[in-house]
Parts: sequence; structure tokens; C-alpha cells
Amino acid sequence: MQTAAYAIFIGDSELAARILEQRTKKRITAQIKADGSLPQELARTRSFHYTLYVLNAFIRTARIGEKVGVDIWNYQAEEGKGIYNALAFVVPYINGTKKWPYTQIKEEDEKAFVPLLAYAAKIYDNVEFQSAAQRLLEQDNTHYVNLITEREFKKD
Repeated sequence: MQTAAYAIFIGDSELAARILEQRTKKRITAQIKADGSLPQELARTRSFHYTLYVLNAFIRTARIGEKVGVDIWNYQAEEGKGIYNALAFVVPYINGTKKWPYTQIKEEDEKAFVPLLAYAAKIYDNVEFQSAAQRLLEQDNTHYVNLITEREFKKD
């Protein structure tokens, strides 16, 4: 992600696109299973944190792809592996319809994920993703994420 961002910064969009095509798509294929889970992260002691951390990186990378015409948002490897499936895997745990069954040795502040989840909800036009972002926003009106998240995802 950083290398592609630096390539854009120095004005080399072709290099950025090539990096995204070659590296990011390979990472998605290697890290996301068909059901959307990220097994390498689920094996960790802070599995929820690291699942969101990797999704954060993929979403930021997809946003970089927007700048150079590489659609990471809708890229799907074999069996449907992609960002959408990974979000669909984690959102039920964010919105509280499922309890996280993997090892998590400390509480995480998943509210930091709201701006990216809200942006992904917009990209995919997905009400469930938007509801999960909204639910996190409503948990704490004083959290800094309320200042940086677009107004349209907040209730008046």
C-alpha cells in the first residue's frame, strides 16, 4: 500500500497501478478465504483486532486503486475471495448479531474502523455495512471517530 501511495505522490500512476495489480491482488488471494475469513489473523491472540487491521489495509489500498483505475473493491479471486466477502464475514460480529468465537485476549476499540466501513458501505451500496458503522457510532458520542466520519452516516 505504501509503495503504491508513494508512486502516486511522485506522479508515477503506472507504477502504482502495477503494484496494486501484482501485489494487492496476490495478497487478497492468499489472505482471504472463500467465506471471507482471514485465517492468519484468526489464529492470533487478538484475532478481532488483526482482522480489522488487515481489512483496514485492504480498504485503504482499494481507495488508492481508485486514483489509478485499479478496481480492488470488486476484485475477486477464486471462490469469491475479496474485500466484500471479508467485510460480510466480520460485519455480523460488529453489529452484534454474532459473538466473536475466536481468541481475543483484550477488548478492542472497533470504532476506529467506522470511517472505512462507512466508505465501504457506500462503495457496495450495502445497508448491513452501513448499519454496522452506524451502530458503532452510536455507542459513544464522544469518541473521536464521530468527528471524522461523514455526516450522512450519523442520525440527526
